[in-house]
Amino acid sequence: MRFFVLLWLGLLFNSCHTQSSNNINSSTEELVNESNVDTVFTLADFLTKNTNLDEKVEAVFKQMNDTLRVGQMIVPATGRLGKSTSHVTALASKGWIGGILLLNGTKSGFTSEVKYYDSLMKNQGFLPLIYSADAEPTLVNRKIQGTRTVPKTNTIKHLDSVRYFTKIISEDLNEIGINQNFAPVIDASPNKVVSNRSFGLIWIPSLIFQRHLSVLLKIIRLLQPLSTSQVMGL
Repeated sequence: MRFFVLLWLGLLFNSCHTQSSNNINSSTEELVNESNVDTVFTLADFLTKNTNLDEKVEAVFKQMNDTLRVGQMIVPATGRLGKSTSHVTALASKGWIGGILLLNGTKSGFTSEVKYYDSLMKNQGFLPLIYSADAEPTLVNRKIQGTRTVPKTNTIKHLDSVRYFTKIISEDLNEIGINQNFAPVIDASPNKVVSNRSFGLIWIPSLIFQRHLSVLLKIIRLLQPLSTSQVMGL
């Protein structure tokens, strides 16, 4: 539970916007600049108690009204199946979103989108958005055309192979500017919807949860493209 609370606060810190005036913009921007001076946070800081980090998150959180706080949990999708650029721009310009899901497009197109929205948020005095993608091995080449080819998830049988291919995926996502990868790793193989998207070659619950939990946790971390400090912009 503590992890999710810290992650939630982290999302708020990364993406909080203005209330209704330039005063809030400048106050938030000053807090961000101060946080960049001496402190660099890593993922470990979000998995443990870190008073310095908590104080910085709270300082930004207190600058926001209820509308903006709710807005940070709203993540519209762009791309072929998502909202139009004009629609998302209108939301972002008001500080009503905390991130964007890049859904079905090209690597070059999404890279341009990230640069566009980064520029928009900076010009408005807002903190950066969190960009997400559905980039698990089986789907990434279809969801983001132009990325390097990787095999389907259920054909990756060894942890070294997981490291190799997830490194490729993470490098592509980093080049685009994507911070989060929605990549499940413990779906049940017999699920016909999951099909070739599961790491589980044989669905035996006792084996998965007793023998392979540590491996699965490693895979989960490997599938996340950026360190927390990069996501937070700290």
